[in-house]
Amino acid sequence: MSNPYDNQNNGQYGYQQQGYPQNGQYGYQQQGYPQNGQYGYQQGVYQQTPPLHGGLMTLLVILTLFVPLVGVIAGFVNMKHESRKGQSVALVVVGFAMMAINFMLIAASGGF
Repeated sequence: MSNPYDNQNNGQYGYQQQGYPQNGQYGYQQQGYPQNGQYGYQQGVYQQTPPLHGGLMTLLVILTLFVPLVGVIAGFVNMKHESRKGQSVALVVVGFAMMAINFMLIAASGGF
């Protein structure tokens, strides 16, 4: 007697081989990886991340003036992108400067 789950016994003992859906079956379309030139992908060429848009950078700087931790976090997160490095350093510097200013104002007002 053979194993009912072998591929050779497909159909015996009420067993039907299921497997994965084929391309086009049940609305399934095989996606795969992007081909060379598709979606801006070029083999061996890494796309450079663009710098932060002017409006977003302005918003981050204004937000950093009131909540310095936002600028420090956003600066360190974007530090890994070469095109955003200058903007990231600016956000980190402004964030730490505002933390220092806030600390001095709290200390001068007798908060500590």
